[in-house]
Amino acid sequence: MIYLHPIQVLRAILVISSADSNKSLSILSPFVLGKALFAQTGKLKMIKRLQRGDILVERDSHIYSSKLQQLSELSAVPVKVTPHGSLNTCKGVIRSPEEIVLELKTQGVTGATITV
Repeated sequence: MIYLHPIQVLRAILVISSADSNKSLSILSPFVLGKALFAQTGKLKMIKRLQRGDILVERDSHIYSSKLQQLSELSAVPVKVTPHGSLNTCKGVIRSPEEIVLELKTQGVTGATITV
């Protein structure tokens, strides 16, 4: 299993959810949502509404990611931003964990294990 460095990868796909249970993000129209996100962070690679009402966003650069992480309100709805739990991981089959870590360290690989 290959784990990628959280600074470079884990913040690529983020989930924006409402911090207030009385105010849901699902009440916002897609146009209002898109304009509010663009005004706060700039251009994003992807914006998608999840079934439970949360917003899934993929960023274009690390700058947008840090802006998203600092987001506390979106169109008068208090929000919290967290990295997505499973879309920000990368798994692969490897033969020699030590060699793969050494070779890919510059790309942010921090560890590798062999699982059976």
